[in-house]
Amino acid sequence: MTQFFTNISLSEVATKEYRLMYMFGAWVTKSVIYAENDAEAIFDADMDFSDSRLGDWKHGVALFCGNRMVKSYR
Repeated sequence: MTQFFTNISLSEVATKEYRLMYMFGAWVTKSVIYAENDAEAIFDADMDFSDSRLGDWKHGVALFCGNRMVKSYR
């Protein structure tokens, strides 16, 4: 019987945690997004923003990565 072995290489994807937040006296998390870069996170946040009622929100709405504001919606 012949045995075949395959080399398997593992790699990690470097992701960051982003938060779509709205201002209600303090910043409140609406959703958490894991993405490889800002562009991917903005795309996902835009979809989440458009599918929610945050478009009617009169106060601040923004996408954050840690303490860094990535995009402001208001």
